[in-house]
Amino acid sequence: MMNITQYALKISDPDTRIAFLELFIRFLIHLTVLTIISRFIYYRMNLKLNYMFAQIVAGVVVFLLCGLLFWVELQLGLALGLFAIFAIINFRTATIPVKEMTYLFAVVGISAINGLIHLENGILSILLPNICIILVVYSMEKAWFTRKISYRTILYTNIELIKPGHQNELIRDLKKMTELDIIRFEIGRVDYKKGNAEIRVYYSVASAASSFDQD
Repeated sequence: MMNITQYALKISDPDTRIAFLELFIRFLIHLTVLTIISRFIYYRMNLKLNYMFAQIVAGVVVFLLCGLLFWVELQLGLALGLFAIFAIINFRTATIPVKEMTYLFAVVGISAINGLIHLENGILSILLPNICIILVVYSMEKAWFTRKISYRTILYTNIELIKPGHQNELIRDLKKMTELDIIRFEIGRVDYKKGNAEIRVYYSVASAASSFDQD
């Protein structure tokens, strides 16, 4: 165990100060990338504030876990394992859509990259992977997700139409009932005794007077 004098000597070491400065610069670069991905791409396209908050916080935590490996005896696998445990604990109560999980995975990945790559390897070694991920995410959103989709869960009582072979009739009935431009639907829990079923309908936000975010 180091005493206070040893800690003070280590902090005053020029190499340590340079390493801290480099970490701070990389953190500023990383925070800029997180803001672009989460605020200016994800939130602008999806309008889900909670997931944006989770992405930024998770990105900062993973970056610091990886970046501080230089000063603590902590293996990379253990660091990412700790994040995985925290993620399971914090997200186990919610069903996270695939798209949001993909964004979270991208944020964790780029955080690990930015936390491990040092500036001595060249500024391009940090900028190139960040720019690639930003371009891919933005291109995917613009190419395939420009039509904003939202959803709501409704209690449907005409359970005869949820049987196989009645899909077109069911969509027409759902459109008539909700007055929404329904794109697709998912049938959830069905209660034949009460004669109802939970159906999640996905619709174009432009067709609704206001969007309903169930998250």
